[in-house]
Amino acid sequence: MNIESARRFCLSIPFTTELIQWPDALTFSVGGKPFTVVTLDPASSHRISFRCTPEQQAELVKKRDIIPCPDPERKHWISLLRFDAMEEKELKRLIRTSHQLVFSSLPPRLRKGLQGYSAGK
Repeated sequence: MNIESARRFCLSIPFTTELIQWPDALTFSVGGKPFTVVTLDPASSHRISFRCTPEQQAELVKKRDIIPCPDPERKHWISLLRFDAMEEKELKRLIRTSHQLVFSSLPPRLRKGLQGYSAGK
C-alpha cells in the first residue's frame, strides 16, 4: 500500500469524506469524525494511523514498526511507521474496523441520516 492506494481504499468505504488537515495529512472521516490519517510528508516518522479496539492495539503494538499513535488525543489508535509494516489485506481489514468503530460511535440520528442520504442517491 502507498499514499494513493490508501486514499482510494478509504474513499471506497461508505460515507467517507476526505480532508487535508494540517499541512501534511490526509484525514478520512465518517460523520465528521476521523477514522484514518495518512501522512503525506515522506520525512515523517509514521505513514498511516487509525483507530482500533483496545485489544487490537495491545496486540498490534507488539509488532515491529507499529506504535501507539503519538497524538495524545488519539486513544486506541495505532501508527504504522511503514505502509508495509503489515500485509495489505490485514491493513485494509483494520481500516474497515476503524471506520466501523467510528461509525457506530456516532449519534443514532447522524448514522441514520448518512444511511438515508446514501439510499436517496
